[in-house]
Amino acid sequence: MITQSKKDGLWGEVLVSRWYRDRKYCVETANFRTRLGEIDLILKKKKLLVFCEVKTRRKAWEQLPREAVDVHKQRRLMNTALQYIARIGYQGPFRFDVAEVLLDDNGGYTINVIENAFEA
Repeated sequence: MITQSKKDGLWGEVLVSRWYRDRKYCVETANFRTRLGEIDLILKKKKLLVFCEVKTRRKAWEQLPREAVDVHKQRRLMNTALQYIARIGYQGPFRFDVAEVLLDDNGGYTINVIENAFEA
């Protein structure tokens, strides 16, 4: 059985994918996993590769979603991204974004994408 938290997380990833598509990014892959970790969304716009961590929360949550992407999580994301880059032989520019999705009980939502949220 899928928990409400898991459903919210998946919905948040769909919403953020749409947000990027509206801005002319192409979704390269979603939920890229290695033994080192997972990257929620990998996107591309022209020659720029974007690794995006999506954090979805209900508005009643006490912590901002971005606060869950601590130094330890950033390190795992960077190492996973480097594996992806090596796997596809990519040699261009890239960045790390964090997308916050705040859901309300009426079906509404707010998306806040923090571009270049941290550096490798």
